[in-house]
Amino acid sequence: MKTYKKIKKKIIEKKIQSITCNGCGKKVEGEYSEMSKIESFSHTFGYGSKRDGDKVEFDLCEKCVDKIFKQFKIQPITKKIY
Repeated sequence: MKTYKKIKKKIIEKKIQSITCNGCGKKVEGEYSEMSKIESFSHTFGYGSKRDGDKVEFDLCEKCVDKIFKQFKIQPITKKIY
């Protein structure tokens, strides 16, 4: 879950002030390098599903992502992109 701080200029701009892991509640503030340790996820459920048309957004720290992956019977495909 992200919290924003409004910065007043000619155009109102939003800058991320902190990110909180939806899994464990860990809050990260400050530098980009620290905030990059939290991953943002977004998914819109498709037609005919129980959540038809619902969009969910959440943020997870690396530990919570690993915890979820360990619960999978079939591990997700992981590829290095750089």
